[in-house]
Amino acid sequence: VQGHEYQVLQGMTELLSSHPPPRYIFYEESPRHIEKAGLTPGAVETLLTSPLYNYSCTHLRMDRLCVRATTTTAL
Repeated sequence: VQGHEYQVLQGMTELLSSHPPPRYIFYEESPRHIEKAGLTPGAVETLLTSPLYNYSCTHLRMDRLCVRATTTTAL
């Protein structure tokens, strides 16, 4: 999906909002492909780190590893 990761994730809103949601999302972000798709680099990370999804992303060169924050509630 080179450059179209954002659109793919938008189509996965039900999955990303499910209970339990995916714990990890791993993707590669090539600025060249992202810009060709009409987006700015970092758009996918901005979407994933929003309060809607609550992921925290780590950069590994062009790769991104995003981990869903876990919450615990006391009984």
